[in-house]
Amino acid sequence: MLKKINWDYLVSNHRNPSQEPTIRTQFVENKYIIFKFLLKNKFKMTNIEYIRQTIINSEKNKLNRFILTDNAFSYNLEDGIRHLLLWVNPSHKDNKILYQNQVNLNKCDWLYHHIYNKLSQKYSLKKYEYVYFENHENNRSIPEIKHIHIFVKLKKIFLIDQLE
Repeated sequence: MLKKINWDYLVSNHRNPSQEPTIRTQFVENKYIIFKFLLKNKFKMTNIEYIRQTIINSEKNKLNRFILTDNAFSYNLEDGIRHLLLWVNPSHKDNKILYQNQVNLNKCDWLYHHIYNKLSQKYSLKKYEYVYFENHENNRSIPEIKHIHIFVKLKKIFLIDQLE
C-alpha cells in the first residue's frame, strides 16, 4: 500500500521540493490516464491545450496573472490536506519574463504575497496553514505551463476545537 504524504513531509519541501517524484494513488493515476486518453481521442486535444482553453484563457481568468484551482489529480495526501494549483498565466504581460528566463518559482520571494492573496480569497488564513513548491523539471507532468503546488490544512489549534 502506498504511504500517504504527511504534513511534515510537505513542510520540509516548502519552496524546496524533493527530486523524488510525488505519487498519486493508483485510482487517481488511472483517472488521469483516462482523462488524457479521452482528451486525445474524443476531443482531439492535449492536456496542455485543455488547461489553456478551460483555465488559463477562460473568460473568467484570461486577464488574471495567477489562477488558483483545485488539483483534480491530487497527490496521495493524508486526510485533511487540500491540494491546489496556482497557474501562472503565460499571456499576462508581467509573467512573460518568468517564461523567457525559465525562472525557478521556488526562489521568488515576491510570489508569497500573490499566493497569500489568492488563498485568502478562499480560506481564512487565521485558521489554515499552507506550504507550496514548484516541482523540479523532471517531475512536471505539465512543464509547458508554470504552476505551483499549494497544500492547505486546518491549523492544529482549530482541529482540537473541532474535537471538543
